[in-house]
Amino acid sequence: MSRQARLREEYATWYPTIPPGRWQLAEAVRRIVLRQLRHGSPSWAPGPRILSDRHFEFQGGSAAGTPQASDVERRRRVPRVTPRQAPSDELF
Repeated sequence: MSRQARLREEYATWYPTIPPGRWQLAEAVRRIVLRQLRHGSPSWAPGPRILSDRHFEFQGGSAAGTPQASDVERRRRVPRVTPRQAPSDELF
């Protein structure tokens, strides 16, 4: 399931183009919020995430930047390659 976001009723006036209480794809909502931050009003300073937990509810998927279990497993299976160090006589 894709990550979804729903605007909380109490923040409806802050996001005039997003209907409150309706689940939508989080990525689509994020694009709307970014556009509003750049060109619209009201304007506010975003926190570490564009879609604030205070303003939105979320379901499904995972937050952007949060590794999925499959990503973690893949990293465990792939051997880590380190660059070969040159012997000291090659360092001129």
